Amino acid sequence: MSRGKGKKNAAKGRRYSIAEKRAVLEFVEKVNRDRGRGGISSAAKHFGVSPLTISNWLRSDGMPTRGTGSRPSADVFRRLAELHDEIVRVESELAAFRKEYARLKNKI
Repeated sequence: MSRGKGKKNAAKGRRYSIAEKRAVLEFVEKVNRDRGRGGISSAAKHFGVSPLTISNWLRSDGMPTRGTGSRPSADVFRRLAELHDEIVRVESELAAFRKEYARLKNKI
């Protein structure tokens, strides 16, 4: 009884060429651009490649995958605060206009 001798490594999977990988990654990018998400699962079904394999290719290719996006910068938060302040100001102005409108309408 020999241990491990003569057995082939069953864990070795299919090898994909660079052209095949590029086609899959371009498909993922196109689907994500068109639909906003779902590119990996669509490509997995379309090409018969594991979603995990595609995700690994994306990571090694430098393309962003879910959860790896960069955080918004301080400029974005600053602009959000400015917009919020402007909305509050305009809403209070609108409330004053509505109050005046109702007062004038009651005089008729």
